[in-house]
Formats: sequence, structure tokens, C-alpha cells
Amino acid sequence: MRPPRFNPDRGKLRRRVYLWAHKNKRFIHRSIRDLLQFNSKFIDYLYDDVKFRLYTIDNYTDRALVNRGRYKEQVEIEWLRAHFKGRTIVFVDIGANSGMYSLLVGRDLAPDSRILAVEPNPIMRARLETNVWLNKLKNVDVLGCAIADMRGQMRLLFPKPKNFGEATLHTEMGRDAEGVDVPVIPLLELMRDENAPSFDMLKIDVEGFEDRALAPFLESAPDHVLPEVMVIEHAHKRFWNTDLHECCERRGYKRAFENRENWIMTLDGLG
Repeated sequence: MRPPRFNPDRGKLRRRVYLWAHKNKRFIHRSIRDLLQFNSKFIDYLYDDVKFRLYTIDNYTDRALVNRGRYKEQVEIEWLRAHFKGRTIVFVDIGANSGMYSLLVGRDLAPDSRILAVEPNPIMRARLETNVWLNKLKNVDVLGCAIADMRGQMRLLFPKPKNFGEATLHTEMGRDAEGVDVPVIPLLELMRDENAPSFDMLKIDVEGFEDRALAPFLESAPDHVLPEVMVIEHAHKRFWNTDLHECCERRGYKRAFENRENWIMTLDGLG
């Protein structure tokens, strides 16, 4: 069944009410505020000519876009768009969430590029598929698995019910949280399964599990498979058992960009 028709005018009204409720949250009873913020109802939002269906009640990334009018990772996205503009590439987006990187970066790629959007959370995966459908994108493959150091199943945990984007496979980060079992696969095996002998760009944001997802790939991948650019979230690196920055440097990567949450690593420091 197709999702409801995209309506940015309705989205503008909902956003105004949402922002009013958010601004006055100290003075509004929580139950009324949640009602004003539409609970699980969506806000249709046209951002940089890309259509997004946003759910502010349970996804921080969506909430931040509505609150600020821009993504907090806009600098990284603009860097990637400028670097790959017009090129035909393969992009692997690990922890794709609602599609911020896949859709915004993908917009400026050549039409015959391929995007593998990896999102194991079944709720977020359905929302991502809706955003892909709304933008009529034919080159985005949404994959319902997680990247790990083994093939099998693991428990995806939800430590923060109001932020599905913080789902994690890391048992310490998600301690005592509810979760769902999801299929997991090493990155090299995923590439073989998806008939992608190499790729050019990788983004990984998996809430403290980045080292277990990426280090095995960096240790064993042939040189010709290594992506030209990697965006790595390091905000939860205190949970890592492996120093990913050191792993990247051993394979010839240098840091082209850094902020409090992300690194952009490029082969030979290209930028």
C-alpha cells in the first residue's frame, strides 16, 4: 500500500505548531505537548529539494531538522556533495536512518550511481523506504541488515524510546533495553552478496559499534576495494575495543575533516 500523499503545506503547519510546543515546553503539560507534537504522526518537509517524511516524536535526526531547519551534519554532507558531484559511484550508507546521507548526497551523484542504504531497525527501514519512494529514486537499495564481524543474528537494542536513531548492537550502550533480533553480516560479505566488487564512499553511524563493523573490513580488504572516502561517527568511541583512526591510518587514510561527532577520512588525505 502506498503511503499518504506528500504534502509540504500541511508539513509547514505541523512544523509551526511543533516549534511552538517545543519552545513553550516548560509551561505546557507533557500530555498536551505530546498531542501538539503529533505523537507518531509525520511532518512532510521539503529540504534542499528533497522530500522527507519526518517523525519528531521518536527520532532525534528528524526532530533536529524540524527544530533547526537544517541537519546538524550539513557540513559533512556539503563536503561529500562537492567531492562526488556528478560522478558515478557506489555509496554504502551504514546506519542509514531516515535517509539523510543517502538522499542528500545521492541527489548530486550521477543517475547511474548506486546507493546501498543499510538500516536494520524495521521501523526506520520502513520510513527510509517511504522517503526513497517519495523521491522516486531507482538507485537506492534499502537493506534490512546490520554490519558486524560475523554472519548470523544479533539483538538490536533501543536504549532511548524517543530516539530510534540511537538503536545499537552494543550491549553496554543498550544495557537492559528492549530490542529485536536482526540479521548481521560482515561488510565484505555484504558486498559480495550485493554484487558490488568495490565502492567509493562509506558512511557509518552505528552507535558505538563502528569498530566491530569496520575494523575487520579495514584489516582484510584488498587495496582495490577500499573506498576513496569514509565518514565515521566517533561520538561513542569510548565504547570501542579497537582504535579505528589507527586502523584507517594503517590503510593509507588521512583525516580531511573532524568535528565533535564525525571524521571524514580520505585515501592519501585527498580533499
